[in-house]
Amino acid sequence: MAITQDRSDRLSASFALFEPRLDAVVAGFTDRLAAAAPDADVAIAEMLDEHGEGFAAVVGRLGKSMPDFGSIAEPLRSLGAGFAARGVAPDRYPLIREVWLAAMGDVADYAWTDRLESDWSAALDAMGTIMAEGAGSARTRAA
Repeated sequence: MAITQDRSDRLSASFALFEPRLDAVVAGFTDRLAAAAPDADVAIAEMLDEHGEGFAAVVGRLGKSMPDFGSIAEPLRSLGAGFAARGVAPDRYPLIREVWLAAMGDVADYAWTDRLESDWSAALDAMGTIMAEGAGSARTRAA
């Protein structure tokens, strides 16, 4: 799905609602991810430790850039390359997306609608596509 202006507006407005509770979203995400995909959980933790940023700060930076993925394309490609280097291939991105959406839904409670979930799913898919480019580049360089 494309990121239309209406979708962009809803993403921005919803991020403003999530931003004060990012720690809760991140905690829910990491708990769910540890249960669903321990290899991805470890890789994410290693990358964030390496870069010296908390996950909430990373998510905040991405959320404030939505949906101008051009402005964050290089960081997303680097993230994809870093995941690939730690064994998290793009085929795991759909699971990671679903875990993230569930964590957002838990925090948003009644404000989480099917439309908002669809908007965020499309945005996360678009980010995943850019991350997969980075993962592909990392595999090409390693070969």
